[in-house]
Amino acid sequence: MSDQQRFRSGLAWLILALLLPAPGLARAEPAPPTTIEAQADAPAGRLDRFSREAALDLTIDSGQAPDGTSTTRVVIDTRAAFDNKQDRLRPDYARFLSRVGIMLQRHRGTVVKVTGFARHTRADYNPVLLGRRVRAIQVFLAENGAPIDQIKAQVRGVDDYDGPAGAADRAATGTIIILGFSHG
Repeated sequence: MSDQQRFRSGLAWLILALLLPAPGLARAEPAPPTTIEAQADAPAGRLDRFSREAALDLTIDSGQAPDGTSTTRVVIDTRAAFDNKQDRLRPDYARFLSRVGIMLQRHRGTVVKVTGFARHTRADYNPVLLGRRVRAIQVFLAENGAPIDQIKAQVRGVDDYDGPAGAADRAATGTIIILGFSHG
């Protein structure tokens, strides 16, 4: 056997030894994602990425519910998401919500609650329009992949508001809708 043949034979054995795990040794588990990767893959991170891709400036916050499930809330300003006195979504919000629908389809354990808030005594409050807008978001999510059993829709009084503190005054005017995601 020539030196060149021995070299090739040794190289082949070395490659084979590196590719096959040694008997009795477990394969190494992949390292857990770094904090930035984990945050980007968390629902809040995905929602933030979707909003940036659609060029929207949305308020997104995360927390823990009393029952221990993690929650994420997205504040949608109805004045930006819908034309005046209409219940049809504008294209940039439709793009964002279509991505949310696909995300809900893939994550069967996540439930979204679409909630419109308003103070019923305001003269400029239109409960029918707010209800139609909440329903439009619910139907849009279902049409874009989200299972209907994962989507709840409601209109509540401002006294029941539990969203981000900075949006409480807008909740009283009926100009926001909160998407509340529960995953756990």
